[in-house]
Amino acid sequence: MPDKIIISRKLAEVITEIKHLNSLVKLSQKQLLSDVPMLYFSERVIERLITAAVDINYHILTDITGMVPDDYYSSFIELGTNKILSVPVANRIAPSAGLRNLIIHEYMKIDYKKYYTSLKIANKDFQIYAKAIQKYMDSL
Repeated sequence: MPDKIIISRKLAEVITEIKHLNSLVKLSQKQLLSDVPMLYFSERVIERLITAAVDINYHILTDITGMVPDDYYSSFIELGTNKILSVPVANRIAPSAGLRNLIIHEYMKIDYKKYYTSLKIANKDFQIYAKAIQKYMDSL
């Protein structure tokens, strides 16, 4: 059985970052992109949100399957496969792992117009994610 305390703590982190993300997506694209400190804050919010979610994913999936997911992306897909998260949401949210890596490792220059759109999508999908994880926790 997965450790409810660890998942609950990580879920609280996800919820906190969703609250930050809620305030960020209220800004217009121009407001966010022209305010460098706020833009950098948004990157940190996304990084922390996705990292906490991946930690949850790994913890749950290791317990269910006995195996560690291959990567961050597949950890979201496997949540869908294991019916913890709906498959459509899992498919939409999985690419966020790549966004996190792009922000952290700076593989290439970020297209901030696409990034802004990604924030709005992430805001919606991670709220669904948090509810799905809470539902899973309630079922244990």
